[in-house]
Amino acid sequence: MVKTPLLLRKLVASVRWRGKKFRSLRENTGVFGSVDEDENLRRATGPSMVRFGKLFLTTFPVTKMSGKKRTHFTVTTFPSNYESPVSVGIAAIKGKGAPAERLKNLVVAEALLTFERNAVVICLHGRRRAQPELERFRLAAGMPWAEFLVQKVEAHARACGFRQARIVVPETMHYYQTPFAEGRHATLEERRKIRANMKALYEGVADSMGYKKEGLFFVKRL
Repeated sequence: MVKTPLLLRKLVASVRWRGKKFRSLRENTGVFGSVDEDENLRRATGPSMVRFGKLFLTTFPVTKMSGKKRTHFTVTTFPSNYESPVSVGIAAIKGKGAPAERLKNLVVAEALLTFERNAVVICLHGRRRAQPELERFRLAAGMPWAEFLVQKVEAHARACGFRQARIVVPETMHYYQTPFAEGRHATLEERRKIRANMKALYEGVADSMGYKKEGLFFVKRL
């Protein structure tokens, strides 16, 4: 099988973005959709995001859906303070809605992202005490939040020319190695529970979404 050079794949993805197929997405992208200058994007996300992730971040389409108990969900890109400076997240809005600048404070789950030359790397993070909102999201989306976010990231990464999606192995994460509970270092029993839950989440998602473990990552060819 002949491999298409990365530069050509990126060029094709960029042309597709400028074409009619993605025209509607440009009118409905997330918080990075209005960023036109590399320097502004670099301040927000870092140089590697600009080099490999700019097309993904500036063209990621917003998804909105309604759930039970007057809860509305917005799935889009967000700045993040965890393992990566950017994520695709789920914001849960109750009632009539919330202004765009408040959505970050309403995020209940995220797929934290980093970018390499030919791969997007995913780290999953669900907010503590957000289980009621995440259950309403599962009912609205027809699948659990983690699978939904991974599916969204995969689809857009493929459209942007990436060849792989990688999910980190949880044992490599800082939060796995040094768990916190209620703003303090977790007790021995809490550490065991947190680590068991993380392993179950990551391994369950990787298995259900067709990923294979390769070293420090679960890997899927796009």
